[in-house]
Amino acid sequence: MRLSLLKKWLFGSVLFLPLASLITYTWVEYQMTQRAGAHTQIIEREQFSPTSGPILIENVNLLSADGLTMLPDQSILLENGKIAHINPPQERVDSLLNNPLIVDGSNKYLIPGLVDSHVHLERSPNDLLLYLANGITYIRDMGGVPEYVAWRKQIREDLIGPDIFIASEKVNSLSGIEALFNSWTRTRINVSTHEQVNKLVKSLVDDGFDAIKISSFINEEIYHQLLDSAKAAGLPTVGHLPYSIGLNGLWHSGQTELAHVEEITKALSEDFGGYHHDRAEQYLSYVEMRSNRVARKLKEKQIAVTSSIWLMESLTRQKFALTPLLKEIALPYANPGIVEGTVLAKGWLPGHNSYQLSQETLGDPQAVERSKRFWQTYVSAIHIMTQALNNNDVLFMAGTDANTAAVVPGFSLHDELNSLTQAGLSNAQSLYSATAAPGEWMRSNTGKIKSGYRADLVLLDSNPLLDINNTRSINAVFREGRMFDRAQLDAMLAEVLRVNDKARHQGINQFN
Repeated sequence: MRLSLLKKWLFGSVLFLPLASLITYTWVEYQMTQRAGAHTQIIEREQFSPTSGPILIENVNLLSADGLTMLPDQSILLENGKIAHINPPQERVDSLLNNPLIVDGSNKYLIPGLVDSHVHLERSPNDLLLYLANGITYIRDMGGVPEYVAWRKQIREDLIGPDIFIASEKVNSLSGIEALFNSWTRTRINVSTHEQVNKLVKSLVDDGFDAIKISSFINEEIYHQLLDSAKAAGLPTVGHLPYSIGLNGLWHSGQTELAHVEEITKALSEDFGGYHHDRAEQYLSYVEMRSNRVARKLKEKQIAVTSSIWLMESLTRQKFALTPLLKEIALPYANPGIVEGTVLAKGWLPGHNSYQLSQETLGDPQAVERSKRFWQTYVSAIHIMTQALNNNDVLFMAGTDANTAAVVPGFSLHDELNSLTQAGLSNAQSLYSATAAPGEWMRSNTGKIKSGYRADLVLLDSNPLLDINNTRSINAVFREGRMFDRAQLDAMLAEVLRVNDKARHQGINQFN
């Protein structure tokens, strides 16, 4: 009898364990795809029809190639996706087989299409419309998957959207079960041997990726092997400054970009011995003392830096005053899955926000004061470092870390540009960081208004050199010479709102 019961128990276990595993796997996958925004209806972008063919913009104020001045009363001819001529002779216009569309640029300002140099597309292709509607004609995704390569191919074949530079997911050096779990739940790549490194680099090149993203948690041996293999393959390395490397190791590494200013200030904190809220002034003095020397070294080694300053500035508010912040951002346009989060992953909303402090901490006035001082110091250090980067002519690019908590795709770049000016950049320098600088880094003919460059342009109603917030005054967007007027841009935004509202599980009226 006992043997019979044992057999039944074993038979039941054999059936139950695989079923339980399958159910668990399916549930976790659903939670992860929901958090990435994959369950929001995908908008058919073919419904938006830009004006195509030759286009002549007349009598417009045009941003000079160096980005410093607006040139008045200019004409620009767009043809075959390129800037064909600036101030073309009349006979050239007349020679066109079909008369070009004439756009009156009187009292308007033409700038290059904007570039957000640090975004996360997640599983949210509708964000591509948000970028375009906000004048962003190129994005750099800093955690890409093969799906994005397919999206880019569709865009380059004629589907509307910004062009996409695609860096890999972060590369770690974990192994075994820990590596498998990390890769599954955290979208990380893990390599732990020289053979795996070479295989990874080859596969990324073969799959069409543009760069390799470095994690903070990669060991020194794998880091150097990865950079050597990437250099041999002609693939740039971007991302974090690993804790195993530090600033001294960075100078001899060959890494081509740091993805956040805070990567530098975190390294300086390590060198300082770790700052505490009661050593804030000493830490800031240390950053001030080291900042120009570090910036000069970055310039010497030709290491670019991307900003993501607005996000850092928002942390104090996300921790202590989240609701007022959510009322200020374009929250309705962010993918509901990403905003709401899931059981397994936090989102943006109160009580379930990635950065919000625990109720226990918020209930302790002394703990709140210590935390505020810590994060205010953290941001002050980033501002000091940003000024040093700017003063020492480091290649500096505006990036937002879009789809991180409170960072709304498209809209957030305008917030970032404002933060850059508040941190000490001129309006022209801030604009340069979102146009010519990333164009230069990507070695792409974008980011300047010059003959032969891509006709990726934004027509504004107000001058951004007088007020950087005027980048929001978008009248029309030109993507490879095709024009989206204000009505079409508004239609894109309205469609995003429609599908987002259908996908919500939680109301957000309290944040309007």
